[in-house]
Amino acid sequence: MKTPLDTFSATHKSWVDPFIVELRLDNVPGSAIGDALETVHAHCADSGETPHEAFGDPKDYAHSLGLTGAPDSTLLPIIITSAVSLAAFFIFSAAFKAWARSEDLAINDVSLVAIVGALVATVAAISTMRWWAEKPLRFSIFAIAVAGFAVLGTFAASMDRPALLSLPSLGVTMVAAVILVGTAVFATARELRSPDTDPLISPFESPEALDRKSRNSRLLMFFGIWMLPLVAVLDAAFTLIVLN
Repeated sequence: MKTPLDTFSATHKSWVDPFIVELRLDNVPGSAIGDALETVHAHCADSGETPHEAFGDPKDYAHSLGLTGAPDSTLLPIIITSAVSLAAFFIFSAAFKAWARSEDLAINDVSLVAIVGALVATVAAISTMRWWAEKPLRFSIFAIAVAGFAVLGTFAASMDRPALLSLPSLGVTMVAAVILVGTAVFATARELRSPDTDPLISPFESPEALDRKSRNSRLLMFFGIWMLPLVAVLDAAFTLIVLN
């Protein structure tokens, strides 16, 4: 059920979203952000003004509040886990396709460029999230680069290029699968150990609504964590269907 704050946020999305993102980037707790947004909502409801008219630029207003949170110590583990998981996914996909064709996994120069390029682009994209808030084009370039290197890696194995390295495809597939699932398990355990997913909440919401938001936020996080293993399974099934 939507609250008046939800309706207000949807109506003034162009102001509310940058305001929330700016405070999130400063690690402000969700409860404090909800309180600040409720204040904006109440003022606009009383005055009839829009947030732009009443408070000006959302990023400037967010900074003017002087709200700060605890330093973020989770970014580096997220970057490392994401990079390792992505590398394992690429290697699993290539190795499984080679195994399905009863071939060894041959890594050529194009495959190597695709793997390294995708890893670098992933690290850059995750570590420059502030660019997404301030300059979306810069972040989008890294995200598109990840997709481009992934496509390049998909076609690299079929290219007539000399192999730099040849490995038993079944063994590589199993190792990559263990790493892919292992990183997801590690990220899941880290998420379960965290005391709160810190959803954005209003000070007027009921405990039931807060519990529902927390559960939904955590479920979304779990889906993101297990997305690559799921895609790897679907990719393997598609490979078997095509080859058979």
